[in-house]
Amino acid sequence: MAGNLVRTSNVEICSRKSVTDTMLAHLMTKQSKQLVDEALLRAHRAHTGVYVRVARQLGVDPSYVSRVARGQRKSQKTMRAIIAELAKIRKSEARWN
Repeated sequence: MAGNLVRTSNVEICSRKSVTDTMLAHLMTKQSKQLVDEALLRAHRAHTGVYVRVARQLGVDPSYVSRVARGQRKSQKTMRAIIAELAKIRKSEARWN
């Protein structure tokens, strides 16, 4: 970057190429951030209700499913159901990418 700067009376002036590169990098960063934000929102929407769906499948309370997921309770059946539900989400997310 130092090669793109011109020093005049202790004032640094960026070359036109440097300014253009900086603007392009800013735009790319802004677009990348927007894409990441959209992906995060999609993932969040997909995960919303996972415990409720699993609880309905198993006929248990969603808070029980949450406790199993956090490791506060042990249930292989519930854990397998959570993993299966998350695998469905992962499979659908793969279609988006």
